[in-house]
Amino acid sequence: MDLRPLRPEDLPALGAIAQRAFVYDPLDEALVREKSIGAPDWDPELGIVAHDEEGAPVGFIAGCLGARGPETRGWVRLLAVEPSRQRRGVGSALLQALEPRLAERGARSVGVFDGPLYLTPGIDFRNTAAYCFLEKRGYQVKAVRKSLRCALGPEPFEVEPGRRAFARNGVEVRRATAADAGAIDRWLGRLFPGWRFEVAQCLRNDPPTYHGAWRGGAPIGFAAYHGMNKTWPHFGPMGVEPGQRRAGLGRLLLHLCLNDLLGLGWDWAIIPWVGPIPFYHKACGAVIDRVFWSFEKGL
Repeated sequence: MDLRPLRPEDLPALGAIAQRAFVYDPLDEALVREKSIGAPDWDPELGIVAHDEEGAPVGFIAGCLGARGPETRGWVRLLAVEPSRQRRGVGSALLQALEPRLAERGARSVGVFDGPLYLTPGIDFRNTAAYCFLEKRGYQVKAVRKSLRCALGPEPFEVEPGRRAFARNGVEVRRATAADAGAIDRWLGRLFPGWRFEVAQCLRNDPPTYHGAWRGGAPIGFAAYHGMNKTWPHFGPMGVEPGQRRAGLGRLLLHLCLNDLLGLGWDWAIIPWVGPIPFYHKACGAVIDRVFWSFEKGL
């Protein structure tokens, strides 16, 4: 088994490996592309393929850099090993190759899956093999995170009465356009800086997958979807200015996004990495669906 850089022509084989390796998540070639060569922050040096004697891929890893607080951090954005080759040192070799490259680029620590353009908020708590694999290699659980599942349809949520009510109070609720990107980014930088990267992806979609609220032309709230994991019914992020909360604006923006996902043919939505569980449970009947371990290791 040897290592080499991840190449575009590898993607069909890597997508097939990911499909077989991930038990709880439906991965495919499109998602592997999104997390590797298709990512806006892709660094070719952080994509590594393990291959057998004939050159066929048997596993791969994709990493990225970002910031959480004042510190530069690294992440394993995606890691998959062919099931028949697991427990034979492939995953360890891939991690050992990626970690020093992240450190060379200034990362002080490395997390698993829960960084920019994340796949999931961590490792599914049922994945005991992954838990043991990471713990053995010096990773520790730093947080426990939850994702919700929301049933959609058969009819869309009623949104027009709420939109008209907010309009009477000087709040415009509508889908964002490309022209809004600068103002949205500045507003997010002030209130929700951790969501700027993901929202930028939403605004690049056609049409933008971002519903916002504006008062006097200034953003005061938003909800978005398909900033990542675009082959899943993936909602989020969303946020409303503190002074504008508890008036139903977040609920309206959420419903606009869920109606879009219903229109795309989905009968359920993923609401990942949730903080205010009671809000979503009341607003759309969402229920806790999955729990994740957030792993981290110092470099």
